[in-house]
Amino acid sequence: RGGAALLADAPSLRGDPAAWGGVCAAALKLLTRGTGEGAGDDEEEEVVITGDAVFARLHYASSQLAEPLAEVADISKHFATKLSAGAAAAPGTTAALVAAMVLGQLVEEGSFCIGCSDVNFMEPATGAIGSFSQNSLADMAACQVRHRLGIPPLTGTGGCSVAPTFNQDAVWELSSNMMQMFYNRPATCDYLGSLDQGLTFSEHALLLCDDLAGLLKKMWEGVQVSPEQIGADMIERLGPRGQYLAEPHTVENCRMQVWDSRYLGANFPLSNNDIPQDDLKVRLDADLQTRLAAPGPPPLDPALRAQAGAVVDRFR
Repeated sequence: RGGAALLADAPSLRGDPAAWGGVCAAALKLLTRGTGEGAGDDEEEEVVITGDAVFARLHYASSQLAEPLAEVADISKHFATKLSAGAAAAPGTTAALVAAMVLGQLVEEGSFCIGCSDVNFMEPATGAIGSFSQNSLADMAACQVRHRLGIPPLTGTGGCSVAPTFNQDAVWELSSNMMQMFYNRPATCDYLGSLDQGLTFSEHALLLCDDLAGLLKKMWEGVQVSPEQIGADMIERLGPRGQYLAEPHTVENCRMQVWDSRYLGANFPLSNNDIPQDDLKVRLDADLQTRLAAPGPPPLDPALRAQAGAVVDRFR
């Protein structure tokens, strides 16, 4: 209870991210003590206290102790409520971000959450939002601070570009910051297709980012390593000088764990294949026109539409 009060009501503590994170971590540790994995790992040394009972002053034996949390029915809910109040008093701070994650997990454990604000540094020459060179530095700083606080990075700058149109500059920046999401993990991709410092949007950029998200998903899955997958029996049979390309096992497994890109990889125009030598934007546009000509998704269920509309109306 005291930790929750400090987190919510102490402005000086909110201004010190390291101290705030330490108090938050301690409070969460107390809340989870005795539950889940690791409970009981830290065994306390038994202390034997001796004394003469004749002179013992039994101060508490004749009086009933007051329960300090008697009015709190659910300490976890009380902690979340105080944390939420502290977040509302300090929007954009670590308190607000952690509160969002805690409340989201209380609603449904394992649920998705956006746990970080934008990590954009300014471009000093223009005063505008910086591009990849500034954002990569900001991402690094955010990841280091959050690692020190013991919370996940959850940065989300992948998929956006400051380029005003979908050009070569945009492709370079989108490709770079999408790949950076892999090294920042866990991370979210909240701005797929965004251009011109967030002022506009490109369907071509969205298609490229969606394809690159497939690469991230495949990399996050990791590589399956098993005797069956690597063909241990085949390796033992063929030895170091064997011809592996002609083996059925190789044919069946060589593409199983490879990112199947719609525009790159096997669909990349090369000098030794018969794929038309079209620019990336031409290939993206051909896919876009096919998708636009296809039937749209089925209409939303009227009851669900009404429920969503009621939520929107409450915030207007």
